[in-house]
Amino acid sequence: MVWRLRIPAGRGCVLTILVLLLVQYGALVSAYRAAALQTEAKAFYVGVGDRRDGFARGFTRTEIERRAIEAWQSGNYDRTILVDQHGYFDLRMLRLAGMRPVYVNLFNDEEVLRGLDHSVDHLLLFSPGSYATDPSWWRPWMTRWTPETARRYDTYRARLDAFPVCEEIAGPPQRLLWPGPVAPNDHMVLAVIPKSGPPRLLIDAFNEEARSRSSSLHSKGCSEPSHETQPTILRGGAP
Repeated sequence: MVWRLRIPAGRGCVLTILVLLLVQYGALVSAYRAAALQTEAKAFYVGVGDRRDGFARGFTRTEIERRAIEAWQSGNYDRTILVDQHGYFDLRMLRLAGMRPVYVNLFNDEEVLRGLDHSVDHLLLFSPGSYATDPSWWRPWMTRWTPETARRYDTYRARLDAFPVCEEIAGPPQRLLWPGPVAPNDHMVLAVIPKSGPPRLLIDAFNEEARSRSSSLHSKGCSEPSHETQPTILRGGAP
């Protein structure tokens, strides 16, 4: 009789201990998961689009793309966003958010601008670069641009600089001739391409402005134009 009474009690004790251990284990897992999510939130932008892709904080390229996504989500811009191909941007973040990034470079900028829907404003991401060499990092095997390539880039840069700035993150210019990884703190710009009239007239105006500013750059022997000068044609078109 005593043996039979002890069996249920012993089983109950064992079950109680197992339940307590499971509760403790669940609490530890929840605490660990919360701490991991907190650490992840501090280090990454998570949950862009339908997937949980992480994008590192502390990089100006990531931050300017995040701001571009927020600007687009405000509903004031087309989902097509122009991205400076010389700036080495990661397009995944934009695509996961639902945007349509289109590369623009010194060879196709006029063609891409003409192809936009000029009834709506567009966003533009670019990293102002410099092809200047510095003995602290430049080596002869890295080569230099030809004068024609430098002239074309100056014209391209001047054309991008002509658009009204929406957001800007200060930093050093991107080193265009540097063969290594891009710097985490490069100068970044989010600009607005305003909706306009006939695209041909707009392109002609940009060309005239770009030629003027490009000539100024070459006369100064640098590739960093000022952001203070804005063409008159664009000032009335900013949102």
